[in-house]
Formats: sequence, structure tokens, C-alpha cells
Amino acid sequence: VIKGVKMFLNLNKGQKRSFFLILIAQGFHFCSQSFFFLFPKFLKSIGGTEKHYGLIIGAALVPILLGGTFAGYFSDRFSNKKLIFIGTGTLVFANLPFLFIHNLSAGIYFLVALRAFSNSISFATFYALLSKMLPEKSRARGFAYTAATAQLGNTLGSFLAIKIIVNFSFQHFFVGAFLVGLLSLLFLSFIKERKNKNELSINIKTVGYSKILKKQFVSGFILMFVLG
Repeated sequence: VIKGVKMFLNLNKGQKRSFFLILIAQGFHFCSQSFFFLFPKFLKSIGGTEKHYGLIIGAALVPILLGGTFAGYFSDRFSNKKLIFIGTGTLVFANLPFLFIHNLSAGIYFLVALRAFSNSISFATFYALLSKMLPEKSRARGFAYTAATAQLGNTLGSFLAIKIIVNFSFQHFFVGAFLVGLLSLLFLSFIKERKNKNELSINIKTVGYSKILKKQFVSGFILMFVLG
């Protein structure tokens, strides 16, 4: 904790502001995303079974890999902030069509795949954006705190989701995920991205498609394969 405080104090004013905004934006992003940890309950309510959920999880696997590849390729070519907006924005607004789904249909598979693709884009690009804003000596610790914030968002999101389901309805569940996601977009809008391309630290061509991202997607592949 002490080292983390020292790291934060050693950042300049712009870096502190950007780091703080990234932490909050990513926290709300994963808070919204983690509502879908309770998605099996919705699936069961419309007649789904464990078999259907396994198929849906499987349908999300390929989009996850494609989204990460997409983000990795474009992260050094376009604005990371815009890429995150695309990913998080798609993830957030993909909650709304579920309000009109009342039985098992192909639309569920499409929406889950779309959410997986967009979430993968945001996840990968959050770290690319963070790497631009932190000095090299602070990046490892900055990544660690960002990952911790994401897990905190996951915890809070799943807690809120079950409370909403128990006390209200699945309609409120999807609206809640949508509103929390909007908060992520709000904080993202205040982030100022560096313009100097020489300051980029993650170059996909140089590091061979980024070892960090590669490990993430390999581990994600294994996890999703087992769950599917």
C-alpha cells in the first residue's frame, strides 16, 4: 500500500488524473459486465437449461479471441480512448435488447457473442491506454492496481445483480447493467489521451502481439473451453 501511494505521488498532475479516471471507468465497466455472472438465472426463467448455458458460453469463445486480436491490432493505430468507447459502449447498449427477449431464441446467442467481443476489446485496450499514461517504472504496479479495481467491480456488480433479481425483476436487472455501464462511459469521456506516438509502450509488432494479452487470451480460452 505504501509503495502504491508513493507511486501515485510520483506521477505528475496529468498522469494522476488519467490514472484515477481509468481506475474508476474500468471499475464501472466490470461492475456492469459482472451482472452477467447471474445470467443463468435469467436463462432459466425463460426455459433454458445448463445445456443451453453451455452452448451460450461456447458461442462467446470465438468473439473473445477475435475482440482481443482486433484491439491488439488497432491499439497502436487508432485512439485507445475511442476503441474503449466502442467496446464499452457496445457492451452497455447490448443490455437493452434483452428487455424484449422472453423466450429462447437465436438473438440471445448473438447478443452474448456481441457482448463478449466488445468486452474483450475494452479489456485489452484499457491496458494499452494505461501504458501510455504511466512512466515505465510505475507500469507493473499500475497494472496490478487496475486489475484489482476490475475485480472489485466484478464483486460489487454481482452483489448488486443478485439484489436486483431478488427484490425487483430481470427487467430491472438489465436496466441496472445499462446504467452502471453508462457511468463507465462518463468517466472515460474525461480522459485525455497522449498525442505523442513515441510514448506508446505496447507495440504489437515489436513484442510479438504482447505477451500480457497473449497470456490473458490463452488462459481465457482454457477457462471458457472447460466451462463450455
